[in-house]
Amino acid sequence: MISMILSLLGLKQRVQCTVSEHRRKHVRYPGFHTKVIVENKSYNIHDWSKGGIAFETTPDVHLTTGDNIQVILKFKLPHDIITIRQLACIVRASKHNVAAEFAPLPTVVRRQFERVLDNLHTQGFLESQVA
Repeated sequence: MISMILSLLGLKQRVQCTVSEHRRKHVRYPGFHTKVIVENKSYNIHDWSKGGIAFETTPDVHLTTGDNIQVILKFKLPHDIITIRQLACIVRASKHNVAAEFAPLPTVVRRQFERVLDNLHTQGFLESQVA
């Protein structure tokens, strides 16, 4: 609102940096009841979002920063299992953890993530009503 008024008066703010540059683009969700499969090995997910994934590995895994990988996410929901296949690029790797950013999501994959989120939100609402 203030920036609009300043703009109308011909006064511009000199600050170039915006808050969104320092925040994540997507909300992260814990990896409960979720597995990721990379190179035919299954790993526990630390957290995930529509932008990427962080998962636990073992020291013998040879995934390095910059590698492009195919991930298969399996979301175990109360009445369904949703499987998502997506390309990703590893942005951080250590002996026990890997973080990967998803390639742009095709419409089908975006819809699958929406189904997962709808189920999670519904389940959370139902649990809040029981307590």
